[in-house]
Amino acid sequence: QQVYAVKVISKRLLQKENKVRYANSERSILSKLGAANHPGIIRLFSAFQDANSLYFVMELAPNGELFGHLRRLGSFNIEGTRYYAACILDAVSFIHSMNIIHRDLKPENILLDANMRVKISDFGTAKDKAMLPADDNGSFVGTPEYASPEMLVPPTITTRASDIWAFGCIVFQFISGRPPFKEGTDYLTMKKIQEGKYEFPEGFDEVIKDMVERCLVINPTIRITGENLHVHRFFDSINWQTL
Repeated sequence: QQVYAVKVISKRLLQKENKVRYANSERSILSKLGAANHPGIIRLFSAFQDANSLYFVMELAPNGELFGHLRRLGSFNIEGTRYYAACILDAVSFIHSMNIIHRDLKPENILLDANMRVKISDFGTAKDKAMLPADDNGSFVGTPEYASPEMLVPPTITTRASDIWAFGCIVFQFISGRPPFKEGTDYLTMKKIQEGKYEFPEGFDEVIKDMVERCLVINPTIRITGENLHVHRFFDSINWQTL
């Protein structure tokens, strides 16, 4: 017997927050990604609506958010970090190959299936470059702690490099237990991001540190690419074909 998750979205709330296009975009992006059936992406099976709500019938990820496990454990060891970072990078690289930018990568949007494998979810603010050319000049989308500097200053610009920045923040959090730029307020967090100010805790693994530093480069044009992350020495023991 197949069990599904159903995401229920209030139409009234969508209209109130002017987010109707985000819901429509999420449905089309999930359909596009689902056609390729990548194991690291949550699947959308069907969508329907009634007078009050939209309903997305989705793959169930019974082990919940990666964030919950990270919070419970405090941090991951190096091997756990290597495995989950590799799974996330593999899925993000696939998303990018489909001409899509996630724009809100964070541990809360990474779900775990019955086998504790990664399923990237929540494409509500994702951008399909094929469908939405040049609509970046709007307000900030995403979550401040994981947002890249170029997403915070008008005109907001998001590219694949923005997801790579978020990936670096997530890997930092796996080891340290906290995001690198988190402060008491969103304003202070965003100020630190724009200045590129963060500190590694004592004892932070040097190889992981090198990888994170290459992700958290303020200038997106010289930030490490997904392709180069795949061949970073931190992933030397990873077999990308059998991950």
